[in-house]
Amino acid sequence: MTDTAAGLSGIEAALKRIPPNGENIRSTTYDYSVKMQTAAKALNMALLVGSEEMAPIIERLAGPMNAFQNDHLGPFAHEHFTPVGFDKGENLEAMLRDGPALITEIDRAFDTTLRFQADFVVQARRDLGLG
Repeated sequence: MTDTAAGLSGIEAALKRIPPNGENIRSTTYDYSVKMQTAAKALNMALLVGSEEMAPIIERLAGPMNAFQNDHLGPFAHEHFTPVGFDKGENLEAMLRDGPALITEIDRAFDTTLRFQADFVVQARRDLGLG
């Protein structure tokens, strides 16, 4: 999940960059999506081997992160990127106009990720009998 949090920060930094670079925004968005897929696989494994108390902790992350991907990041990418990269003919101003709303959602997703990591570590330590 640390990679996922870093990926969110990368998207936000790319959106705030002056001058903006559409290809950088596209590539950081793609990198985050790959990291989130990897994290989802790891969380599924944690659900399989974790205690009963671990499941609600993971679910508190899964719902908001799925909503972030499906309701915010996915539509942003679909609107502003072609399947093969940043469309240099795309109106960069339109992408940057939509950027602040995405940044707000990135901040929410980042906070959710940090809370999850703290809760996950505490429960994992309990599951392992370490406190």
